[in-house]
Amino acid sequence: FRYCEKLTSIVFPSMLTSIGQYDFWGCIALETIDFNHASCSVGSYAFQGCISIKHILNIENITSLGIGAFASRSWNTAGVPIEGDLVFNSLVSIGGSTADGTGCFNRSKITSFVAPVLQTISGGGNTYHRSVFSSCEQLKTVIFGDQVTAMGSYTFINCTALEAFVIKATTPPTILNAFQGCSHTNFR
Repeated sequence: FRYCEKLTSIVFPSMLTSIGQYDFWGCIALETIDFNHASCSVGSYAFQGCISIKHILNIENITSLGIGAFASRSWNTAGVPIEGDLVFNSLVSIGGSTADGTGCFNRSKITSFVAPVLQTISGGGNTYHRSVFSSCEQLKTVIFGDQVTAMGSYTFINCTALEAFVIKATTPPTILNAFQGCSHTNFR
């Protein structure tokens, strides 16, 4: 479906197990994705450049998100306008990015992100615009469970509205420069 410019919505079958790399890259009219409670992984750059996405539905059973899965086309363009609260009950890993891409949710309009079994958040190396949640300026709350062991550099850089960051781990994870530009964050 790469560059399918007239595709506006997708409802995946509930038995879906994976979405491959680049599968929906550049579907610029795509506004709504319904994962239909599927227990699946989303490949790297699967929805990159889908600049009209506003709603991602029934995502609770997604197990992994690849590098740049929902990213805008490049670091300096407007983000994918995903709105609202995202709750991933089964999400174990989120990919950051490589030198040629952008972070998984960079510049999106999400307001809260909950992932109680998340273990891995890959960072963006030494460049902030390639990090998982960079410049998500409406993101206010992030809640992780007790399994996160590390977060990569610049994971939440310039998330200027971030007020609450909760990790329920008894042993604090390794956090490397994850919150630059987040001046109002309350850590719990």
